[in-house]
Amino acid sequence: MIGRYSSTMYAVKCTTKIRDELVASAADMSISRKGNYTSGHSSTVFSSDTSDVQEFLEIHLPNLIYQPLIFISSLVYLSLIDWQFLLLVSFIVPLSSYAVQKISKPIERGTKESQRVFGSANSMVGDLYYGVKEIKNYNLASYWIERYKHLAEKVLIKQLAVSRSRSWIRGVTVAVQSIPFIICLYFGGQRVLQGEMRVEDLLIFIYLLNYLVQPITVIQSAAAQIQITRAAVSRIFDMIATVPEQGNKQVRKAIESNPTVNFNNVTFSYENGAEVTKSGSFIANKGSITALCGASGSGKSSIFNLLCGFIQPQSGKIQIAGRSITETSIEDYRNSIAIVTQEQFLIPGTIKDNIALGDPDASDKEIIEAAIIAGADEFIQSLPYSYDTQIQERGKNLSGGQMQRLAIARAYLKKAPVLLLDEPSSALDAQSEASLWAALAKMKERMAIIVITHHLSMLRHVDQVLYLNKGKLHQGKDLEGLKMKEVNGTMILPSGEGMNI
Repeated sequence: MIGRYSSTMYAVKCTTKIRDELVASAADMSISRKGNYTSGHSSTVFSSDTSDVQEFLEIHLPNLIYQPLIFISSLVYLSLIDWQFLLLVSFIVPLSSYAVQKISKPIERGTKESQRVFGSANSMVGDLYYGVKEIKNYNLASYWIERYKHLAEKVLIKQLAVSRSRSWIRGVTVAVQSIPFIICLYFGGQRVLQGEMRVEDLLIFIYLLNYLVQPITVIQSAAAQIQITRAAVSRIFDMIATVPEQGNKQVRKAIESNPTVNFNNVTFSYENGAEVTKSGSFIANKGSITALCGASGSGKSSIFNLLCGFIQPQSGKIQIAGRSITETSIEDYRNSIAIVTQEQFLIPGTIKDNIALGDPDASDKEIIEAAIIAGADEFIQSLPYSYDTQIQERGKNLSGGQMQRLAIARAYLKKAPVLLLDEPSSALDAQSEASLWAALAKMKERMAIIVITHHLSMLRHVDQVLYLNKGKLHQGKDLEGLKMKEVNGTMILPSGEGMNI
């Protein structure tokens, strides 16, 4: 009882530690590395794989420790009684061990493949919830069900193959348990009748034989579980062993003087060789709004990721508040940047909780002030519980404009010198867009704002326009200035007010 309790405690503590490491690894993982894992794969590793490890540590590892001790003790005692008879009885053991080894080899491979497909199936279930509107609108329900059934059938086939191997191992185990006893009774009885062995020795032999055979069967069962655990541990360590984002351990004090953003001679290309920017440069000062525009796929979001330090340039330097990501810690560098993305990130909790993510130590007064600046206070006050209203999963009880105002309030509360917005008006109506620009006009007094957009109509609100085209960053004070600019005799922007590019 004490041993079982101890092994359970050890297994639970180890598994908890593994899950803590997985969460820490996921938080520290680079954006590019995180793209290699689907949400289904990650959830499978967090749940199924860690459970497999816990089962092994709780049940099979203790058996691998004390069952060999029982086996050795029984072997020594039985050899003292009659070592020749012991050899006769135990010849089946090496044969069964060899059979188990052969049968258990496909288990690890089958388990890995099964969990991979299971992760894909989990991702489909998640997509079914997150993309329910698109699935219904495009009448994809039948298609989705068939795809899931196909994956579920593949999981079933893989799991049946693993179960078949484990069943064979159980069959071998039964043989290992029964054959030595049959041999013992048959030949032992003959030896007693011939006077070569005492009856009491045969009874002791039969009794202790169980302690010789049982450890072998238990160890063989554990051997099959080892293959499953190895596959689980391989996936766990694949996630844990990722190299975290690199920065400087030293913290360098932020510089409040301009330029707040200095994007200096930066070159960045994708792995396939496509250039995002080649020796691109621009500055953004406190009190200004800079628009970054360009065609879809031109690399605007990559510039966003470069500014945030999510990816690193091949050459050049990016300084925020006078510091690059290599000159200060990653955390300190990102403390100087607030972001508002296309898909608003909201956590389960109250509206106040979500705004407070910008500064967990902020007072209620500061939270309300941020909401007022962002134009969110009016709609918050109209809610049943005001700032204590619970937000449903993924903000289902809020409109797109309301979620964005909460995100802007959170960004304002962070008090960062730089605010980055990625396509802020892509899903807003005219009234919400007007509220957005009114909020940004108030916020720019204490920060530099960079807005990524492909809507030319928005550029009338900004102080500086950047146009990203074929790896080149073109600059102008306004839209008309860019339209008039020529590069190698070619107009870099087409004429036409309000065009989308």
